[in-house]
Amino acid sequence: MISETHLIKIALAVAAIGLISLLFISLNYAPKEVSISKMEFDEGNQVSITGLVTKVSSGQKATTFTLSQTDSTTIVLFGNGSVSENSKVRVIGRVVDGQLIADRIIELR
Repeated sequence: MISETHLIKIALAVAAIGLISLLFISLNYAPKEVSISKMEFDEGNQVSITGLVTKVSSGQKATTFTLSQTDSTTIVLFGNGSVSENSKVRVIGRVVDGQLIADRIIELR
């Protein structure tokens, strides 16, 4: 039979290994950087796109804006979030039906 102290040591070791594994995975995960013209090939995947915001339209539930590189695309941001025209941003989100649904927007300087 396993003693209580031995069982606690095993549980702590497994928990530590799990936390270290999660830390390693989170530090090494980064969304794939793609261009607007190649975005359609990453349907369903999380990607990162950098560009210039050229047009912003805010609604009650979502904000849409146009992101331009050599091509341009419309980005949808649900919920709270703000973006201003003529700002350079990195958008991280998921490609759905050829459109990027933003999870996070980082303004670049």
